[in-house]
Amino acid sequence: MTLHILIAKARSEAGYSQSEFARKLAVPRLSVVRLERGIGSMRLLLMAMGELSVRVANVAQGRSLPEQLQNRRRKLLWSVKETAARAGIAPRTVTAVEHGDGSIASACKLISAIAPNARTEKPVRSSWSFDRSSLDERDARFTPKWFLNEVEAVFGKIDIDPCGHADAPILAARKIIPPQCGISSEWSGKLAFVNPPFSSVVKWMNRAASAWENGEVERVIMLVPVRTDSPTYQNRVSHHAHTLLLAGRLRFDGPGGPAWKAPFGLMLIVWGADEASISDFVKRVPAVRIGPSVDSGNHA
Repeated sequence: MTLHILIAKARSEAGYSQSEFARKLAVPRLSVVRLERGIGSMRLLLMAMGELSVRVANVAQGRSLPEQLQNRRRKLLWSVKETAARAGIAPRTVTAVEHGDGSIASACKLISAIAPNARTEKPVRSSWSFDRSSLDERDARFTPKWFLNEVEAVFGKIDIDPCGHADAPILAARKIIPPQCGISSEWSGKLAFVNPPFSSVVKWMNRAASAWENGEVERVIMLVPVRTDSPTYQNRVSHHAHTLLLAGRLRFDGPGGPAWKAPFGLMLIVWGADEASISDFVKRVPAVRIGPSVDSGNHA
């Protein structure tokens, strides 16, 4: 498998020049040039794969390529020595690659030897809904803990999570968990944090706006895809809420750990916050601000 060619293609499809991608990885441009020629370290390759959400399929289960390769070798019941002989590399090199070290060239040789049918796997474009009929809950995507920590540091403790999930890291005083419905249930408390199913964003925008306008909660913070084009946002949300267009692509968590990055831009909609709080938050989490057209501290 020519991993370096796959990285170059994924980088181009993501719209990055080599210089831009180098800045994303915090490495010199020459490192990216070498990477795309198949020269460089396994560690840089893994960084690039993570940034571009590139994953290798038809190898074995595992959260990373090194773990996949190790699990594949063990499934084949091959020793490190036998694997090295088949791949044409030294045993210590096999061990290095399985621990995320070594070179790109060695990783390609190892993949060709133990998983000749390996291929790249595109990120799952999940609806982000909570589908309990799926055993592995592939659609469950949780706001990462570091992000929640920044939200609470600026805006205070979360009182209600109307889109609750039993495994989500949100430590809200009250969670509305299916089969209860956060759309039809009454909200309460000072702060609501809403990370809704992304397949029904506009419906949840309307519900969040109503919860704030009706005084069910004092402040609402909502994490959604950028949907500033929708009539609901244009005619209702933008008048009273701050909008923060988040820089980069947020990597959500899944039930088993880190999941794919969102395949689209995200925005944070904040009802009931003052200017000082908004300014503090964008210092912590880079974002472009769009202010409300009226005072967001006053209900409509």
